[in-house]
Amino acid sequence: GLKKCGYATSSKYATLLIRIIEDNDLTRFDKIGKKLIQNGSIPERPKVNEEKNNDIAKDKPKKNRDNRSSRKERSKPTNVALNDVSIIKSRKINVSENRIKYVTVKEGDTFESIAQELDLMPWQLWKYNDLEKNDVLTEGQLLYIQPKRNSAQTSWHTVKKGDTMRQISQTHGVKLKALYKKNRMEPGSQPQVGQRISLKKKID
Repeated sequence: GLKKCGYATSSKYATLLIRIIEDNDLTRFDKIGKKLIQNGSIPERPKVNEEKNNDIAKDKPKKNRDNRSSRKERSKPTNVALNDVSIIKSRKINVSENRIKYVTVKEGDTFESIAQELDLMPWQLWKYNDLEKNDVLTEGQLLYIQPKRNSAQTSWHTVKKGDTMRQISQTHGVKLKALYKKNRMEPGSQPQVGQRISLKKKID
């Protein structure tokens, strides 16, 4: 319904909205409201006679600017705190050396919260960063929000102690699968210290 009215700016609007409702169990407010109405604490809203309202609207005189201004003031949204939870956060989107957009993980971030904030699906974040659903994000971690590329800007990476293929993939913004293929390595295997990992062309 909201989409038909033109409020939906995203193709995933309905899915994201339903997820917010389900994740936060917002339907509980419907149950509370019904109980309050039944107890008489809140009067039930009368049914609207659309035909009658349309006739009234036709006969209604046009309002002057002052009336429109006062109505505008009355219609201003009120800031309501829901358990001090901020639904939308401000987050800087960066671009890597390999021209890929990424964000830096903040304390308390989850795949779901970042996906919701950036109008993505959690699986996209897992896939773009070669992660699993159960992996835990850490503060300061680089998280790509669009697919990595098949090649990097530089040609080689010399492996240092502690380097893994995924770390190299994240550092240079090269897809992990492409990295294994370029270097004729078995998926899941790790490089040796001092080894040169090709970031562009496949090794002959």
